[in-house]
Amino acid sequence: MKSLVKEEIDLKIQEFEEILQKLASDIAKGLIFEKLPPSELRQKTEPYVERLKDLSDKSEELMLILKPEKANTIRNMARNFTQALTNFEEILLQNSPDPLANSRLAFEQLRKALTDGSDLLFLMRDIRDNPSPLMDALITLKKASETKGPVISIKASEEVQPLIKHV
Repeated sequence: MKSLVKEEIDLKIQEFEEILQKLASDIAKGLIFEKLPPSELRQKTEPYVERLKDLSDKSEELMLILKPEKANTIRNMARNFTQALTNFEEILLQNSPDPLANSRLAFEQLRKALTDGSDLLFLMRDIRDNPSPLMDALITLKKASETKGPVISIKASEEVQPLIKHV
């Protein structure tokens, strides 16, 4: 039985991956490319960009719950990803005598965001599959107390066992 946090991060991972794949697929198919006028490039990518930013923020919170000892890594990777998306949007909104130059610059940021997004997706999966033993135990305890189920099924490493016995 999964905890609510793990179920939620599973859903975020699935949607995040689908959107990244759709964006990469649209680029590979030539539906989104660097020679589009900025307004058209923004129009084609805006729903993806906004949803990816939102998913990144929500996933960051869940990852911090599941693996607080990786807080710096989690925050840095999430910030790099959302910053690349923000840069992409800001470049497209700038007025320029050469709008296509803006499109090319923005497109580079979009490529960076896809790379950073893939790295973030890898981190999400790793944290989901290998949460902090203490946090995993606490989530299991909380779930057991809410369902009034047995707590006997908790598996924890030796260093966490004294804490669990105390609780």
